[in-house]
Amino acid sequence: MHFQRFTAPDPAAHDASITAHRARLAAAQGDLARLDATADLATLLTTARQEAEALALLEPERAQAEALSHEEAAGWFWNAYATALQYLGRRDEAAPVFAQALAVAEAGGWRRLQAFVLQHWGRSLVEQGDVDTARARFEAALAIRRELADPRAASTEAALAGLADWQALLQGSCHCGAVRLTLPSMPEKATRCNCSLCRRLNGLWAYYAVGSVRVEGHPEHTTDYIWGDKTLRNVRCRHCGCVTHWEPLGEEAGGRHGVNLNNFDPRLQDGLTVRRFDGADTWTYLD
Repeated sequence: MHFQRFTAPDPAAHDASITAHRARLAAAQGDLARLDATADLATLLTTARQEAEALALLEPERAQAEALSHEEAAGWFWNAYATALQYLGRRDEAAPVFAQALAVAEAGGWRRLQAFVLQHWGRSLVEQGDVDTARARFEAALAIRRELADPRAASTEAALAGLADWQALLQGSCHCGAVRLTLPSMPEKATRCNCSLCRRLNGLWAYYAVGSVRVEGHPEHTTDYIWGDKTLRNVRCRHCGCVTHWEPLGEEAGGRHGVNLNNFDPRLQDGLTVRRFDGADTWTYLD
């Protein structure tokens, strides 16, 4: 699930713009013109949900962007590169690239570019669960946009207003509310398992590192069920019976929780990739 990802209001016009920018890139003369055209086309492709193509377009120009780091086009290039990484789910890689774009903008005094980078970086940080840092990025972007009388200030105001709702989506509970869970970040995918237990529970499992999910009301309001190879416990509320999560019995490095997303706002599942796991037989994914 993405935080307030921009969608072109007129898809046909956007496709026409992509076609025009492909022609512009093909006709570009000189390194700077090519870098500028590449960044613009990649930005349009990412908006059209074609971030994989955008990244493939940007990758060969990285050395040129480094060489032209004193040019504003380099800042737009790194912002496009980071945004493509973000929407490919590679947010940890995107963070230093956003920082690079911001450094170029600040060094050149390009305030409009600076606001764009701060806004895009803020969205990525929200999706990583770092809401406090995201808020700071949005506030800095808003200050610049108001200073420039930029109408895009409205989108930054909307981003700030949307943070509370986003945080609420990360909070779930059993039916009676005795057991409450807070996720560290939005899930990008989930698993449905057909093992003899999961098919009875109809759980939708998202996985997080042990200790990263805050669980309140556990163990005082929970009971558990341990079966099979006895490597994990399935935890449910002892009052209403809802299964909230499972957790490993051991403490080995790299352990993870399985959190039942059915205890959260249904919007959390919008656009979520759900994989089918054959826990009944082959112990492999079926898709």
